[in-house]
Amino acid sequence: MSGRPFSIASRLTLASIFVLVLFLYLTTAALERAFERSAVQGIQQRLNAYFYRWC
Repeated sequence: MSGRPFSIASRLTLASIFVLVLFLYLTTAALERAFERSAVQGIQQRLNAYFYRWC
């Protein structure tokens, strides 16, 4: 009888941790996409400039 509330509480904490990690993952993925649109284009332009200098 004492084990059942503990299992429910542990399930709730695991679920909340899982939701928190999923939320952080989605927000970081959205931020990475936003940065990719701006930063990766600049990096690609720099790499193309270096590539055309060497080749």
